[in-house]
Amino acid sequence: MSGWRSATGSPDLTRRWAVCPPHLKAPLLLTAIEGRSQAEAAGLLGVSVKTVETRVARARRKLYDALGDTTAARGAPE
Repeated sequence: MSGWRSATGSPDLTRRWAVCPPHLKAPLLLTAIEGRSQAEAAGLLGVSVKTVETRVARARRKLYDALGDTTAARGAPE
């Protein structure tokens, strides 16, 4: 993810992004970064919409945990 590293300028974020396995990264990137719907992501990945929903939630949780931010992971207002 060198593009993300250079875009954010944060090697720490890049290192923490590595905690997410590829099967969790792909749905998160497709929905959160590329702006695709969960249905579109599911079609591209060959999985169900529910699988995409679950994987996005798990990826976010891993990132929040890696960054030490448990409030956002619980859905608390920012």
